[in-house]
Amino acid sequence: MKILNETIIDNGDASGDLTSDAVLLDFHLGYCVSATVTTSGSIGGSLALQGAVDFGGSSPSQSVNATDVADWVDIAGSTQTITGAGVVTWNVEGAYYKWVRLVYTSTSGTGNITAKINAKGF
Repeated sequence: MKILNETIIDNGDASGDLTSDAVLLDFHLGYCVSATVTTSGSIGGSLALQGAVDFGGSSPSQSVNATDVADWVDIAGSTQTITGAGVVTWNVEGAYYKWVRLVYTSTSGTGNITAKINAKGF
């Protein structure tokens, strides 16, 4: 069984928009993303998963800066509103797109986000 477990946002500054590393899902049929939001005040925004089927680079690394992946699309139903500190988790089965990433759109406040992905496949 093929296992992937990586940090895709490491203590990112949530006072502005954030985009995680792109993760190559080749040979992975499902994944879980968990994002931890910390703040000492108020924070507002949204987190969403995006997928792409572009071919992308030939890097053997699973998590890469996929600069040649251009056609990112929000994954339906994945948007979560952030109103304070906490943890948001997505569990996705049957992921047949090639790439996934996490995006944070800031609307107010400050804080930090750390996100990890775990994927399983063959």
